[in-house]
Amino acid sequence: AVETLSKFNTINDSRIIKIILHSTGRYSPGALKQRPTSLSNKILANNSGSCLEVYRIYKENLKENVDVWDHIYIGLYLCMAGEKRAVSNYQPHNLPRLIAMAFSGPDMLSDIILLIKLCANYSGLTLYAGVTEFISIFLKLDKSYQDLWSLSSVGLYSSFYGIEDINPDNDEPSKGSIDLETTTAKFWSKHLNVTNQYLLPWQIVLNCSSLLSQRKFHQALKLLPKTISSSVPLPCRLLMCQLKLHILGIEGERKQVISLLNETVPYSEDILEIARFEEHIKDYNYPEDFSIGDKNLNASIAIFVAWVKTDNGKLLSYLRHSVKKSMRNFSIRKPSELIDTELKDDPEKLSFFLAYICTPQIIDNIPSLEGTKDVLIERQNICQLLTKLMPTKKEDYLSEIENIIDELSMEEGKRVVDRTRIYVDMEAHTKWIYKELEEDYDRYKD
Repeated sequence: AVETLSKFNTINDSRIIKIILHSTGRYSPGALKQRPTSLSNKILANNSGSCLEVYRIYKENLKENVDVWDHIYIGLYLCMAGEKRAVSNYQPHNLPRLIAMAFSGPDMLSDIILLIKLCANYSGLTLYAGVTEFISIFLKLDKSYQDLWSLSSVGLYSSFYGIEDINPDNDEPSKGSIDLETTTAKFWSKHLNVTNQYLLPWQIVLNCSSLLSQRKFHQALKLLPKTISSSVPLPCRLLMCQLKLHILGIEGERKQVISLLNETVPYSEDILEIARFEEHIKDYNYPEDFSIGDKNLNASIAIFVAWVKTDNGKLLSYLRHSVKKSMRNFSIRKPSELIDTELKDDPEKLSFFLAYICTPQIIDNIPSLEGTKDVLIERQNICQLLTKLMPTKKEDYLSEIENIIDELSMEEGKRVVDRTRIYVDMEAHTKWIYKELEEDYDRYKD
């Protein structure tokens, strides 16, 4: 492979030079232009100044070069700066603002999909292909990205070479003549004289991914917040969870994976589209790997997440048992009574459990619910609670209540029919006809 790459080296293409550099660590001074760091230094310094000043540097860079990392940096800067201006059209010249919007807004996944569509339309341009690569690595949009955290592949879509392009497998040899004293180089090398409490959420995400690519799992875990609270902007919260899940999975910390799931999923449902929890927990042992304390819903929520993404029958069985066990642990007879327990102080988690887990398919084995009618009435009571707990989805639950009323009416109709039905023993009746009427029938035929 090295010999083949060496032959390709005769082609003057920055991508081939970088692939050789990544694979062998061989660096030819002057073979690649050094990436200017004036913009990234300003953005990563934590005292970047005014938006106008940052934009001035960005515009000056554009006069001389168009680099994928400059667009990513300015997009993340706008995200961190709380850029509020809406972008009405997904057009090429709006790319930095589109990156900012996608990684800061509440509709992250929708914005990301539209951004990727734009990049696909312009995929012949390396700039857009590089942005797609950046997004795909973080969101794991393809199976080939599941275990990849190194952002060095983004630089293959740039003719410049910088600290962002360092291959962790050939760290020192491939640094070549990069100036390691710049703020950008120190940031990527985790040598900035700051702690994670002074880093902005996006800086933590980038820095942590750099440490992950170097397989420095312990350092990466220390950089991430111990608890990823809802005060962290949603996109960063989702990506921090993705990073933390990856580290805990590698370290085999099963209990911490369950804790991470429970501190994020009920409060950010979008995370199920990003973090692949099911890949980690589908083979956990029940109940020992899922149980963290008695009076909580951790086991049920974790099993549900694995089951809903895999449709595994064994996990469904575990989930039904876990829900029934939760009723015992809280000393209640049915799920709607959870509103009178300490869980009322955690409405998001209670709402998630009642809305998605306490469905007829799962709660029909609770001893206090005897038959279909009891199960449907309990679900109706749950929906009544959810109209108050989740007012933004009130109409959905009122509609479900109406459907349950119709279903209960049908069930009642069936019971009435069953009670009034007259059963006829057709076999005995047929035998009687043959015995009593056979002679008269033969006479009639004659």
